[in-house]
Amino acid sequence: MSAARLPKRLWTHAVETAVSPEWAWRRLSDIRAGRWAPDDAPLALHSGETLTGAEAVELVGGPGRFAVTVTRKSGEVGRCTLEVNAPVRSVAVQGEWWFRGELRVEPAALDRSRLVLEVFNVAPGWGRHLAPLVARGVRARTRADLEAIAARLQAEGTVTASAS
Repeated sequence: MSAARLPKRLWTHAVETAVSPEWAWRRLSDIRAGRWAPDDAPLALHSGETLTGAEAVELVGGPGRFAVTVTRKSGEVGRCTLEVNAPVRSVAVQGEWWFRGELRVEPAALDRSRLVLEVFNVAPGWGRHLAPLVARGVRARTRADLEAIAARLQAEGTVTASAS
């Protein structure tokens, strides 16, 4: 009997932002069931190609695990799972085939946050060998998406702090 294969980490991106880890985590983990416009969808879904061409996003379930349906403008429907792991301050998005992105909030110097995005190949069977070929085009995109999430957290955190 063979042991189940563990997901293979393909790459890791990290970026710092000038908001506290507590604030960053509250914002990233603020995930509720419902129907969302793509811009208003939970921040963790803004990584990878989850929202590319999206018209609407629907989350069902919670609070620790959500089934996500993304309806694209083309009429195509995509699905993924979103998991919240509060003890380690991470939110994971797993697609239907190979992609699993785990976004984690860590403390950094001077009450800053470090956002870490690890991308894993979770494809089953022989698909596991094909996924790295497909993943090549996603790597730069996930880095840019992580930087955009960090910038959005920082902008929202600045507005929140000045409004207090």
